[in-house]
Amino acid sequence: MKRTILAIAIALILLAPLWGQSEADFTVNSFQDEVMITDYTGSLRIIRIPATIAGLPVRGITGFRNKSISSVTIPNSVTTIGGNAFRDNILTSITIPNSVRIIGGAAFQNNQLRNITIPNSVTVIEMFSFEDWLCW
Repeated sequence: MKRTILAIAIALILLAPLWGQSEADFTVNSFQDEVMITDYTGSLRIIRIPATIAGLPVRGITGFRNKSISSVTIPNSVTTIGGNAFRDNILTSITIPNSVRIIGGAAFQNNQLRNITIPNSVTVIEMFSFEDWLCW
């Protein structure tokens, strides 16, 4: 009986990030038929940005500065990563999806990045976007 309870408790801890995040954890600005995330108010450190919020596609993201985020998954709906979007976190790796065209200034500054994947779709990378990138 004790082993069963322990197994269930461990499973809940490991699986919590899969259902612990909701649309309510994101503050957005709506623009006609799309949204931009402007703030993250949730407590999870492993973030999966939704492709849609309230049925509208998420096109832009910002507002994740200094949230102790260790991992982020960006959906293919996003076309713009705003300035300072993920600044001052603890990201070690980032993969930018093929949908992204613009990475704003200082977007990933002051992280612990060791691996960055940027697709050819990105046409603008503003100054200091990846400053303090650990190149080793």
